[in-house]
Amino acid sequence: MDTYNTDNISLMFDMQTFSKESFSVDEFLTENRNKMTLENMRVEMGIFLKDLRTKMINSLNDDCDKYFHLSRGLIGIDQQLATIKPGLSLLSNSVNEAKKNLENTLCYLDNEILLNKKLCEDKQAYHAIVKVQKSLEKLNELLLDQNDYNLIILTRAVAEYNQLSSSMTQCKNILKTVHLKKQTILNNLLINKLNEAFVSSVSTNTNSVKRFLELYLSLGKITYAEDVCRTDVVTPALKSILNENYLRSCKDGLRELYSHCYAFLQKDLKYLLQAAEEQNNISNKFGKFNFVSKSFWPVIFDQVKNNLQCIYNFGEPDIFIKNYKVTFNEFMKHLVELSISQHESEPLNQVQSWNDFKKCWNLPIYYQYRFQEIGFCAENVMNHESYESCNDETFKLKVTKTVWDSMCSCLDPNIFIHQLSHRFFKLILQLISRYQTWAEDANIKSKTDLKNFSTRIKFLEDLESDLNVFCIKLNDIYFMFEELLRTKVPADVLEIQKSSIVNGNLSTLINDLSKCKVKSVTDEAMSHVIRVTDVPRLFRHTNRDYPTEPCAYMKSIVVTLKALQNKNCKKQVLDHIVTQYVAYVDDVMKAIKKTEESLRKLKKIRDPNYKVNSDDDKIRFQLSLDIDYLLLSIGSMNLPEVNDIELKLDTAKQTILVDKVS
Repeated sequence: MDTYNTDNISLMFDMQTFSKESFSVDEFLTENRNKMTLENMRVEMGIFLKDLRTKMINSLNDDCDKYFHLSRGLIGIDQQLATIKPGLSLLSNSVNEAKKNLENTLCYLDNEILLNKKLCEDKQAYHAIVKVQKSLEKLNELLLDQNDYNLIILTRAVAEYNQLSSSMTQCKNILKTVHLKKQTILNNLLINKLNEAFVSSVSTNTNSVKRFLELYLSLGKITYAEDVCRTDVVTPALKSILNENYLRSCKDGLRELYSHCYAFLQKDLKYLLQAAEEQNNISNKFGKFNFVSKSFWPVIFDQVKNNLQCIYNFGEPDIFIKNYKVTFNEFMKHLVELSISQHESEPLNQVQSWNDFKKCWNLPIYYQYRFQEIGFCAENVMNHESYESCNDETFKLKVTKTVWDSMCSCLDPNIFIHQLSHRFFKLILQLISRYQTWAEDANIKSKTDLKNFSTRIKFLEDLESDLNVFCIKLNDIYFMFEELLRTKVPADVLEIQKSSIVNGNLSTLINDLSKCKVKSVTDEAMSHVIRVTDVPRLFRHTNRDYPTEPCAYMKSIVVTLKALQNKNCKKQVLDHIVTQYVAYVDDVMKAIKKTEESLRKLKKIRDPNYKVNSDDDKIRFQLSLDIDYLLLSIGSMNLPEVNDIELKLDTAKQTILVDKVS
């Protein structure tokens, strides 16, 4: 029975429930009150508590047993440790002694090895110094006692010098000053003889030149070959070409001068370049000859910089850009390609003097000249010829034509440089923005500057037409820009530039301009429409004959409408003024009726068929003539879908006629 109760309790009550820090008696009672009564819960909890106490006592008893068992196991441990301690001390002393003996032995062996190594090195050094003496004597014989230094003798001398260098490295600690001095003398003599023979061989054949290059390479004197080629071969030949006097004698100017320089490279240095290319193909990075970038180019750079300052003439930008493009797009391009084809370790476009040469041209100053030239032309027309027309198939206003030509000038191959593409692109954006600002100002200022209404409307229509064409042709500017930079700028960057050129600001301006134009024409026409109310005064009590032609105000309305060329705008204005005109006519007819009635009452006329006078008939006849003239003018304008407008006028006319009959 107890076991049964304990199992039920364990299922009902969990130790973890009572162990929580957030345990609450109230929550516990609320959760379990439906499972048993409080009295039963009290009994069950008492049994559960008794069980917990039993388990706690059993756990304490087990811990005490383990502790006593451990204590019994440690009895006598001190005696056991005292027994084995002497043996361990003896063993430790033996190990330390053996270690010390081993270290002494190793130290002795290391000393013996070092001594033996030093003896071997000394022996090798003494053998090497003997070889040094022999090599010096042999070199002295080859270089000082020979009158003819052919390739074979130089090859033997170079091989002997390399042997000398190797031997001197092995015995450098015991060399005497006399050996070093003699080695320096022979080295200078060998290099001088090798340089002389090398310069003489440049114009012979490829194989001979290649043998000399191999000799330089074996000596580790590649830079010596490059230097002697620059000073003794290239400089004397180009010094007479790269100067202003020679440039003036060239019919084709700088292009011809560069062609002579390149011809020297292709003809006089032909065998040298072929030999260098073959040698560079089989050499590593540090064994390559750079005759283009380090022998030919430095002479070009120095001579052009010092003797041809005239080609940097910023005061004449057309000549400057021509010289720049001939230099970089033709001459320098060929040199870079040649340098790469030679497999040189440092291509021409990577040397420092290349960047220094580019700085000499100072492209920002060239851009400033072009900026002033292009910007001044556009700005001058905007400021002084704002309303001038032009004879052009595309544009109607001189300002638009000038701005467009200025934008095209920015991308003219004879002006544009891709290194300044960002600046020219910015100038194009500035021209577009300036043109937009001018158009906005011109729209406002034309109200006061252009007194004649027709002239102003024509200007606004020309401006709107130009703006529409200008917006469409902005895509042409982008395509021109893309064509110039297709291989130099990523496609995504070009797309961003397109969005910068073709924006929606001009479209908004066109819409505003169209609204302003329509409003101006409407206001002008309405100033004439309102004069229909003056028609009664023309005939009342004046004894004027019946009218035979339309009034002047109607002719003015038609003239105002004809000032507009855009049919949609003209229809929009016509619809508005006709609506207002019909309303005014209706007001006039009502006024006529009131006048007639008043006159009848004043004269106490009872006959309803009695006509007061014929003035009212004249007024109605004039209004009919005006409406007929307007309908005839509308027909001659060829406007689309004007039936509703004509219907309004016909209705107004019928009203006039019906009123006359009545």
